Amino acid sequence: MRNPAAGARGGPSLILFYLLYLTAAILLFTRLGSPSLYILDEVKNAQCAREMMHNANHWIPVFNGVLRTDKPPVHYFFMQLAYHLFGVNALAARFFSALAGLGTLMLIGSFARRFLDRFSSFFTILALVTCTHFLFEFRLAVPDPYLIFFTTLTFTSAFRWLEEGAPAELYLAAFGAGMAVLAKGPVGILLPGLCLLIWMGWKGKFRTLVSWHLPGALLLFLLLALPWYLLVDRATAGEWTRGFFLEHNLSRFTRAREGHGGIFLLVPAFFLVGLLPFSPFIPASLRQLRHHPNKAPLQFAILIVIVYLLFFSISRTKLPNYAMPCYPMAAVLIGAYLGRAWQGTYRVPGYLFWILAVISLLIPAGAFLGIRSEMQTADLAPMAWLLGITPLTMTGILLSPQKSLSARLTWTALGWTALNLVGLLYLYPAIYVRNPVSQTIQQVKSAPAVLGYRIINPAYLFYLDHPVRVTENPDTLRHWLDMNPGAIVITRSAFGAELRGLPLRPVASLHNLFETDTTALFEGMPAPRTPGAGSH
Repeated sequence: MRNPAAGARGGPSLILFYLLYLTAAILLFTRLGSPSLYILDEVKNAQCAREMMHNANHWIPVFNGVLRTDKPPVHYFFMQLAYHLFGVNALAARFFSALAGLGTLMLIGSFARRFLDRFSSFFTILALVTCTHFLFEFRLAVPDPYLIFFTTLTFTSAFRWLEEGAPAELYLAAFGAGMAVLAKGPVGILLPGLCLLIWMGWKGKFRTLVSWHLPGALLLFLLLALPWYLLVDRATAGEWTRGFFLEHNLSRFTRAREGHGGIFLLVPAFFLVGLLPFSPFIPASLRQLRHHPNKAPLQFAILIVIVYLLFFSISRTKLPNYAMPCYPMAAVLIGAYLGRAWQGTYRVPGYLFWILAVISLLIPAGAFLGIRSEMQTADLAPMAWLLGITPLTMTGILLSPQKSLSARLTWTALGWTALNLVGLLYLYPAIYVRNPVSQTIQQVKSAPAVLGYRIINPAYLFYLDHPVRVTENPDTLRHWLDMNPGAIVITRSAFGAELRGLPLRPVASLHNLFETDTTALFEGMPAPRTPGAGSH
């Protein structure tokens, strides 16, 4: 890619864009099914879709035979389709998540190219292709990839409609919002709607609403978003509606759930860490905004980032993935800054690359300490030093005599791509195969029956062909053991004392990876025979 400071004008060639998308596809799809399903949210989503398909009830979410009120259905629908295509496995559960990641890159790249230029588009895509958090999220069987994709479609299409007046873009925005609501709930329309209203008020575009296309777009949104909610509310006598809207939405906003609280600045911190390696360039991009010849799309992107960060900073429950729908627009800010810098419009401060170098040094060290601290993976800790390829690359470009921006950006991108290849495609699967479910699933499958006491690791359910009965009553468990000799009982070691006196023997106790509890397995023993029983 020629540096326009030397006179180039056209921008990166199509071949470079294709190579960038190919790199993204490799990072998103390679070994996608290799890490077993173990993360709590992944397992529950994948198993819920499986049970819906098995029960031929494609509308009501069920997990282990019990109504699941956590999420709306879009990801369940796509997972069921993938199960039909690829079989019931981890690859199928994650396939359409990865496809949504590739689609998000294409959407935001097209947006930047249309309203900025080809250089900005290239660096916008590059910022996300090298972003570890972005890639990791789109390799998971969770609803967030679908929410991010459809929210990006809503924003990019709505902006095109507001700027160019094309009716088709309005309908695309309505489609995106409707699907986003089906993917994650109210957040799919409330935050995009708030951003668009603020934008129209800021730019005096409320007159755009005076269009006969608006009722049609609203109708499309309602036809997509409402029917399933009404159907599941009626089918469950309001139980799903109460659980989802009150417990999993309102309650998460008004109080910290499951220990995921924190200070106001935690979400901005998540945002800056999550957008590495190019997040250190965001402050500089904001300072240069006033010099940009086309400010509107960048102001739109800033507005979206601010609204999302403020909203989830106010929320009492804070998670790293909450602000991810604004990542694509944040990448537009980065892309516009780097695109103009590449063209020689201004100089990128060298200290930004030193910041990246320091951060890259912390990554293998942090990974080493984290892996070593987990008893199940401690022996794998030396593998963390494979991530040292990135600090070596960063140090090399900083100490080399050639300190041009093109060299620094090229080697930064190559270094972090190598980190993602090693981390996501090799190190992560090697670590997560050590989880207690993978280590014991064959033993559990060979048991004549499987029972649960109090809490079981939900990953067992995905790798079994049947639901698992779970009880919190030791007497009930004793009765089940009498009816199922030799059954395996799955629980946590903390509840072992409650099982004393039951005919059980411990067979496994394995720490849950990077958690505080331990999965424990017990095997039912035959009841002791009464002396003289069976004699004549």
